[in-house]
Amino acid sequence: AEYGGCTMDAQLLCQALQGSLSPDNQQRSQAEVFLQKCSTTPGYAVALFQILSSGEVPLEIRHSASIAFKNLVKRSWEVDQIRKLENILLIDEQEKRVIRDNLVEALISAPKIIRVQLGVSLQQICTTDFPDHWPGLVDKIVTLIGSQGKDQIYGALFAYRYLCKKFEYIVTSNPKREILNKLVERTFPMLVGLFQHVSQIDSLDSAELQILLVKIFWSSTQLAIPPFLIDNNNLMPWMQLLLQIVEKEVILPPDWRNYAQTVIQYPWWVAKKWAAHTFVRFFSRYGTVKTTDDDIHKAFATLFLQHYIDKLLETFVRLLTNRKPKEPYKFVALCINFVSHSIYSSRTWQVLKPHVSHLFQDILFPLLCYNEEDDDLFNNHPQEYIKRQFDVWQELYDPRPSILYFIVNVVKIRGKQHLDVFLNYVTQILTDYQLGDLSKSNPSRKYGALYAIGSLAPSLKNREEFRKGLEVILPQHVFPELSSSYPFLRALACWTFGEIWFIRYPNEETFFMALKGVLNCLKDPLLPVKVNAALSLRNIIKHPLAHEPLLEALPFVLEELIKMSDYIDSDDVIGTIDILIEKYRDQMPNFSSLLVKKLCSIFHRLSTERTFEDEDDDENWNSDVTAVQTLKTLQTLIDSVSKIPDALMQIDLAVTPLIAKVLQDRDMTYLQDVLKIVTGVTFYSKEISPTMWSLFPMFYEAFMTWAPDFMPNLLLPLDNYISKGSNVIVTGSYLEMIFNMYQKLIADPKSPETEAGDACKLIEVVLMNLKGQVDKWVLPYIELALNRVPIAESFGLKVLLLEVVINCLAYNPLLTLNILESKGWTQSFFGNWFELLFKEFNRVHDKKLSILALCSLFMIPFASLPQFIKSEVHKFFVAILKLQVLVSKQKQELAAIRDRESDSSFDEVDGDSVDDDDENMEDDSEDLDDLEVEVVPDDLDVGDEIDQFSAQLSEHYRDVSEKDYTLDEKEGYREGDDEWITAIDNVDEAQYFAQVFREFSQREPLVSKQLHDNLNAEEKATLNDLITPKTT
Repeated sequence: AEYGGCTMDAQLLCQALQGSLSPDNQQRSQAEVFLQKCSTTPGYAVALFQILSSGEVPLEIRHSASIAFKNLVKRSWEVDQIRKLENILLIDEQEKRVIRDNLVEALISAPKIIRVQLGVSLQQICTTDFPDHWPGLVDKIVTLIGSQGKDQIYGALFAYRYLCKKFEYIVTSNPKREILNKLVERTFPMLVGLFQHVSQIDSLDSAELQILLVKIFWSSTQLAIPPFLIDNNNLMPWMQLLLQIVEKEVILPPDWRNYAQTVIQYPWWVAKKWAAHTFVRFFSRYGTVKTTDDDIHKAFATLFLQHYIDKLLETFVRLLTNRKPKEPYKFVALCINFVSHSIYSSRTWQVLKPHVSHLFQDILFPLLCYNEEDDDLFNNHPQEYIKRQFDVWQELYDPRPSILYFIVNVVKIRGKQHLDVFLNYVTQILTDYQLGDLSKSNPSRKYGALYAIGSLAPSLKNREEFRKGLEVILPQHVFPELSSSYPFLRALACWTFGEIWFIRYPNEETFFMALKGVLNCLKDPLLPVKVNAALSLRNIIKHPLAHEPLLEALPFVLEELIKMSDYIDSDDVIGTIDILIEKYRDQMPNFSSLLVKKLCSIFHRLSTERTFEDEDDDENWNSDVTAVQTLKTLQTLIDSVSKIPDALMQIDLAVTPLIAKVLQDRDMTYLQDVLKIVTGVTFYSKEISPTMWSLFPMFYEAFMTWAPDFMPNLLLPLDNYISKGSNVIVTGSYLEMIFNMYQKLIADPKSPETEAGDACKLIEVVLMNLKGQVDKWVLPYIELALNRVPIAESFGLKVLLLEVVINCLAYNPLLTLNILESKGWTQSFFGNWFELLFKEFNRVHDKKLSILALCSLFMIPFASLPQFIKSEVHKFFVAILKLQVLVSKQKQELAAIRDRESDSSFDEVDGDSVDDDDENMEDDSEDLDDLEVEVVPDDLDVGDEIDQFSAQLSEHYRDVSEKDYTLDEKEGYREGDDEWITAIDNVDEAQYFAQVFREFSQREPLVSKQLHDNLNAEEKATLNDLITPKTT
């Protein structure tokens, strides 16, 4: 078939797309191979586009085509971001024009699952083509919005939403931000008119249009406020319409599932959520004028506070007060978050303050209690219950965490007296339950009380009165519920024990019995109880009393966690396995085979099941978090079996397909952690395995095409490949690949200096580990480095570029000098080197390398040296002596720092011991007393009380900041170099010099004597100290 001048067999392509969905592995594999071949054929992009746009093609094939099209656009649309390799098609301009001319129309007619894919594609295309190569896009969108067709209006708004998303995170200083400002100025008057019209229509179609309009407003104000909206005449209609949506009463149709977790999917609730979220963001950023960052935002903050804040606060408090039972959690949480921000502003705090107790007891606390929907989820949808309890995305919208956030901030900012009111209230609830008063003994309310105390405990644990109260609450009110007849209280008791793990136990048996209760809950038939028991161990394990009993139970606990991972995808479950591996690493060889297979299986499933059909769907993000935690746990497992070759080889074989999949899928989400796994396997192995060598070309292709920014992450595994596989790396095309990576970063003056510096380190690894085997590469190494030196902006990069040549000298001094002489580079190189040598060669490694390279000059017969070197030989000799003194002094200083750090570590609280003071055990959680700033008076905004202090702080540190910036400019990207292991680390530079000088003196006695005679007294003393044999 012919598509815009591009030839492609559409029927055969449809068959392949259908085959790629087949459950039969062989058929699916054949289809995928065919599609891969098609991706290198001109016309592929347009062919996919026509298939996904055709109403005559079955929906599942169109959907498959839309995903393939989106991925192709992401990979092959932008020429500047990718190198043209044989297996990658760069979409040509003719195809691009066909797609741009028809994309908006395709959006209009596409079903939802295809429309989302096209929206992402449009955003990607706009990133490179708008406005220069797509000047008519906005005109087309404006025309369609002004039409009378419902589908045309919706499709145009959908396209405009994704165009605006392109600008969401462009800062105000970026010139591209002005493009968005002009778009807003042109389109917002028309859009608000449409908004006002559809707001009068109470239908689901109207709701869908209003969702898009709110999202357009959201994206346009994401990072900054367009100047158009600083005029209240322009802002007011939008604010009124958003408020109208927030206040709208939603009545669900009879056939809609009346369920708080799914009601949010109802279009009107989606609209309410986005509108409320917009107001929350405005309040958080512009609720106090002093915390805004420029004149435009100060003006907007003033406008927001003067005209809108009072009405908005009254509205959100009213919505909470009149809340109905089945309102979506996300919306309720947003209402709470808005009210929470009123704490920071004196204006809104004065309004809220008289109602705090009422809010605590009558509005917020009931939301903490176990309710009918919790019970339905617990018993009928346990995975969903667990997800809501532990999923970080759910926490952003769940009312419970929002309530505790509100309480903590009231206490932190407006005084701890407010905490006493709340704690007295929940403590009384626990007491009533314990006393068995039938009128007050409510397990649902006990759930709320324990949840509140458990959530606040990490932040309040250092308050003596609170901590002592916990030492009573846990044995009296928590531990008995580990065997409660109410399953939800059993689960909560496990969780609460984990949150309040840090208290003392005068009777140790109390702790042991409670831990036994948690382990029994691991056997519970109900999944929420099992999961809460398992996850509580993450913290309980920190208690010194827990080590031995958990060691005895380790096989059982690991077995239960592995089983659990089959039922739920939770980074917390995987993280608990990670903690156990770290804590009991000596026991891991017994479990490593089972664990690595399971972890690889989990990762494969999670990374394969990802979809991108709904931008509001958090499932992909949740899967990514769990998958990343799985990779981190594999890293911990590798560390734990590092001294067991057989276990390490099992891991090597198991992770190779996983790594290959990430590279084949071009998945940047996991690349950094995958490279850490490769680093661990190659570092701990005695030699690089064939399976690891099979990955090397894939790393190369990734770096050269879709992952050029990952050289800092690639450097360590490449070092291991070179240093441990020196016999293999010199074969085949490995050295050519390494050179191409080096060239890519050094030859391009636009490449980031951080990555360019890492490329220099890569060549250093080659030269240090492959003595005598890379002679033919020395010239191109040197040429690229010296060409980049004049344009390098930072001294740090200049040093590393010069060190490429210095390493070449140390590798083969005669070859390097001949190259420098033949190219006329000798004097300029040595001039640059010595200009920076005693100013910018700051690391011990820099100085040590220079010593070894300068020493190499004295290994060459003096008569064979270039004339320039002969004339400067005294300067080089003195430099060696001076560097030796500096290195010795710097080593002593570093040793003293390490000794002080080691000594200070003994003064810190040991995580495995119990101190007699308040701070028992090591904990990463933040304490309220540590976090709390001075309580802000009721008549001040947060920010007022720190203005003077901030000014003083700025003045005090101004000079230091300037010096630090200069240091960062030179050295910042070399942070962590002290941890960098090189082949010369074990070389004693003093002994090395002494040996070289003795041989030189025997070979060149006259030159040696002349050098000695021309030294001053201090230099002679240094030389004598270096060449005098040390007595032991």
